[in-house]
Formats: sequence, structure tokens, C-alpha cells
Amino acid sequence: MLRTRTQVPTVCFKMTVDRTCLIENACSAFEKMSELRSGLPSMGPPTLEVEFLNEVGTGTGPTMEFLTVTSRALRKSHLNLWRSSNVEKSEYVNVPPEGLFPKPLTRLMGTPEIERQEKLFRMMGRLFAISLLDRHLVDLPLSPVFLVAAGFLPCRTSSRNTKDVCEALHILSSVDRELAESFRKLLALKKSEDENDSIASLELPLEIPGSPSYPLRVMSRRRGGRADVVTSSNVEQYVIQVARVICVEGIAIQAKAFRSGFLSFMPRTNKNNILLDANELLSVVCGSNDEDTHWSETALSASIAFDHGFSKNSKFSKQFLRLMTSFDKSQRRAFLCFTTGCPRLPIGGFGALTPPLTVVRKSYGGDSHLPSASTCTHYLKVPEYSDFEAMKEKFRVAILDGSLGFLMS
Repeated sequence: MLRTRTQVPTVCFKMTVDRTCLIENACSAFEKMSELRSGLPSMGPPTLEVEFLNEVGTGTGPTMEFLTVTSRALRKSHLNLWRSSNVEKSEYVNVPPEGLFPKPLTRLMGTPEIERQEKLFRMMGRLFAISLLDRHLVDLPLSPVFLVAAGFLPCRTSSRNTKDVCEALHILSSVDRELAESFRKLLALKKSEDENDSIASLELPLEIPGSPSYPLRVMSRRRGGRADVVTSSNVEQYVIQVARVICVEGIAIQAKAFRSGFLSFMPRTNKNNILLDANELLSVVCGSNDEDTHWSETALSASIAFDHGFSKNSKFSKQFLRLMTSFDKSQRRAFLCFTTGCPRLPIGGFGALTPPLTVVRKSYGGDSHLPSASTCTHYLKVPEYSDFEAMKEKFRVAILDGSLGFLMS
């Protein structure tokens, strides 16, 4: 069972963040927090309080947004950290169903690259620790397999054994289902092997898919066979080696850095061991998946409070619930960022928000005014619009443009 911050003296670390250099600010601030923690061994882990440069507001709301936008910045493609199935170049790496998983990293890539990634993954570990201890959410759904490699307790189905081809395919499917399935089809061709090597005819290079520069130790056992492609004689060895590199060897450096960062912020009693289940940690730190049940009219009506001019049975409240049930996935994330500072719900959905989302009537304005929100208190102020279409349009503008900064007190 997860336990949050214990009742010991703590120090509040306050920082001003420039939105143009989020990752640099986070690395610097978390390093200073770690040094502060080391210098005060009798104190608990420091708490974090953030304000954005040239913006109004400080406290829980800006702090949650900082963790959200920083975790999202870590998914940028140019950082070259994650395995990705993105066919076209995009600013962010798409999160696969299995979770974000690091690209293989080797010492042969050079000291500067090793140190760069160690710094980023150490910061990620600290980001997760802060989120866990202070009950904040982050938008960085990592793969449970990676967390197990970092020292978290394995799930029932987790395994890091790649000694034979069946075990290799099992662990690989937990990281990249599409690649594991393509390997199963490749292995099926071996059963029909004849003098004309059907696998060799595919001319698949002996390299890690997505990481061709990573060294791979696979030999062709067939005399006269090509040594640079996958063949019927080396296909099993190839699959085992790829799984071992992707799931074990190639993430050892990143996993060690993540573990180091996470433990540097945890209470001293947990200094040597991480007694947390990987899936449980993800549920608490990254929140709920985008489950439709949380966005049903029944669930929303039971969880959202209406006050100061609105009641649950009013015409406005019914239109507001209708609007929320109409949101697509991107609109849901934008609405949550606008009202809570994080695009993900905690486990339990809206009913688990603390304090609960409360919608109140703005004392001024009408169709010409936008809704406003306090992310610290989950307080949403809305004018009484003339009709549903007016409400829909104003919320569209507010949740897309209003999430760009804290501009009102």
C-alpha cells in the first residue's frame, strides 16, 4: 500500500519558472532541492511551490501545471529519449498503449550523450517522487517494464528473462506489441525452411529496429550465409538479442539514473529499497486513463458541485453536463488542464478530486465573457450564457487559450 508524506518537518522550496526553458529549470531546481535535502538530514523531503515568470498566481495550481508541462516537454521528439511508432515527424512522441519506453542507450554513444540522458532520467525520477509525496499528477505514463528495471516491484506478469525465444517474445510484447507480433510472423517462416532461405530473401538487416547504431551480437551459423541479414539459421538468436537489448541492456543506464533521482527525494527509511509496485505507482502518479465512465452524465452529476447561483437542477447545470459529455479526448484533456492544471484525472475520476470541482455563477458578464478557473481550488466561474451554443463556443476558446498562462489573480 502506498504511503504519502509522513508528518515530519519539511522545507518549502519556492521557484520562478520560465516557460521557455522548462526542462532546464526543473533539472536545476530539483538538483538544488536534493542538495537541500542532503544538508538537512532530519527534515523531510522539501515541498515545491512554483510561480511562472511574468504571470500572476502561486501555490498548488501553478505547481501542478509546472509538473504537467514539464512532463509533457520530456516527451518532445527532439530529445530522442523514447521508442516511437511515429511515422511522420511530430513535436511530441505518441504514447503507446504499453507506456513510454526509452530507446536503447550504450556507452559507445559517447560520454556527452550518456550524461545528457542520465541528467534527464534522474530529473524524471525526482519528478515522480515529488508527485507521489505531494499528491500531484504528471502527464508522463512510463512503461511498467521500465519501472521494474528501475527497481520497482514487478507486476505478476512482469519478467526480464530473455534466455529463450518464447520468453523474449513475452517481455517484448509488454514493450512493443507490434514488433513482437512481426517477430512471431518471422519465426513462423522458419518452420517452412528449405534450400531457398525465405527469411534471408527478406533482407532484414541485423540491427535493432529503430536503433540501427546499437551494436548487435548475432552470427550466421549457415556456411556461406550472409552475415549482415537475418536468416533462418540466426532468426531465433536475433529475436532474443533484440529483446535483451531493448528491454534489459539498452535501458540499464536510464533505469539506474531514474532510480537514483527517485530515491534522493524519498524518506530515509526507503533509501535502499523501493517497496512500490510499478502499476500502483503509475496509477497514483499519472492518474486514471481516459475512461469514458468518468465522463458519463451520471458520474459527472454525482461528482461536480454547483453553487452560488447554480443548482444541480437548473437549466445551466443540465447544459453544462451536456457540454462535458460531448467533449472528445483532446477537449477533455484541455478542460482538465484549464480547471485542475493537469490533463489527467486521479484514480476514481472527478469524484476523487480534492477539493471537488465546483461550478459557480459569475456575477457579471454574459455571452461576451469567458469562463475562468482557479486550479488551486478547482473553482470554475461561468457566466449564465443565453443558450448552449454560446456556452460551447466560450468554453472552446477558454480551454484552448486560457491554459497558456496564469493571467488573473
